[in-house]
Amino acid sequence: MRVRRLRTLVCVLAMLFALAPIRAGCASDAVTQDEASELLDAQSRSEYALLIGVDHFVSRADTYPSSTNNVNAMQEVFQGALNPFRAIIVPPNPVTTAEQLTALVQKTFGAAGKNDVCYLYLSTHGVYDPASGQEPLLLLSDGQTENGITPAQLEAAFDGILGTKVIILDACNSGAFIGKGL
Repeated sequence: MRVRRLRTLVCVLAMLFALAPIRAGCASDAVTQDEASELLDAQSRSEYALLIGVDHFVSRADTYPSSTNNVNAMQEVFQGALNPFRAIIVPPNPVTTAEQLTALVQKTFGAAGKNDVCYLYLSTHGVYDPASGQEPLLLLSDGQTENGITPAQLEAAFDGILGTKVIILDACNSGAFIGKGL
């Protein structure tokens, strides 16, 4: 089921990237000033991606190679975009703390301007028990060390980053990060 969901997501993203130039190319001769500005902004924007997969855990079952494969699939989609990305980053080492994730977000997206788009894809285990009263958590681990990141920490990681942020959380209970529960 997870592979099917990922394939659907990859197909949707591929269609969005493929259709963006068509939308601009089909504009009628009667284009308003606002529409012209919007089209120019879209053509001049830069796109950045940070793709993180976590497969090895301390407190949960390993998911290898699922997250690794998901990151590779997302990387292929982004590399196939009609407008090349300014940067597609896949960290070579596991991300095990919220501080490491924040540093990667700041480094990857720090040069983004107001018209740019920043994509964060995170594939991991999500932990949420509404009865516990604790915040939802996305696990960050290398199989020996394990920590997590909360919604507030993830939001803070993007402090000062300009442009549009697209955050794709590929994890169980990820809906809890936007108040949608399980």
